[in-house]
Amino acid sequence: MIDSGTILPILGSLFLIAAVLNSQMRRTRLLIVIGGLFIVAQFAFVAPSLLGLILSALVTLAAVVQLEVVTQRARSGSMFEEERELFEHVMHVEEPAN
Repeated sequence: MIDSGTILPILGSLFLIAAVLNSQMRRTRLLIVIGGLFIVAQFAFVAPSLLGLILSALVTLAAVVQLEVVTQRARSGSMFEEERELFEHVMHVEEPAN
């Protein structure tokens, strides 16, 4: 049986595993943030460790920043050069031959 002292790191680990298995960038970042919050809560409330709290908070904060970057890029429609080239290649339509 799972005790109350291990539920937070287990949930955090499950969310991080789901993030690794995910292929969508925005969802991956969101899962990392959620998993990180569980780990931060573990170090803050259940098993206090200043170093663990600082490190897990830094990872979670970095994931929040990256999630915001991905979200802003999606809203603005901006693309990296490689993405733009791929899009133009895929969407390239030639005039039909007469």
